[in-house]
Amino acid sequence: MRQLTLIRHAKSSHDQPGQRDFYRSLNERGYVDAPQMGRYLRSALQWKPDSVICSPATRALSTARLLLEAADYDSLLIQQKPEIYEATSDAILEVIHSVPDSVSQLCLIGHNPGMENLANLLVGARAITGFVTCGVAMLELDVQTWAEAGPGCARLVKFLQPRSLWAGGGD
Repeated sequence: MRQLTLIRHAKSSHDQPGQRDFYRSLNERGYVDAPQMGRYLRSALQWKPDSVICSPATRALSTARLLLEAADYDSLLIQQKPEIYEATSDAILEVIHSVPDSVSQLCLIGHNPGMENLANLLVGARAITGFVTCGVAMLELDVQTWAEAGPGCARLVKFLQPRSLWAGGGD
């Protein structure tokens, strides 16, 4: 049994017209939601991943650092993988297949529609609709190795959205 946590980056800013998508930063709400989600995951769910892989896009990396520091996780251990940026579910699955089997609890922080499509692919059904910013999908995979991860191998354990945990978050 493997545990996979998928996290979509927190709310980002569109305040700088012409700025490349890759470099968009978090907006005010994103800077609030990410650490709140990290504290919630740690205190309410005792969440502590063995490995964290993140898109190198500014908004995803900022989300990862804020969330993980609030969850008392050393953010220096984040592995940046360019393959996750604007990736399809199949491309993200390739990243998962390369994870060492010594990791039992994996966290991926990236973007939509990749995160939502991957969760639904692994569950084998439309389990998630509307993977909001700073949303979290926690899955249990019925596999012995990460290389075995594929369609229908997982069960959705929790789907967390900021707006359902505290007022004013998520969309």
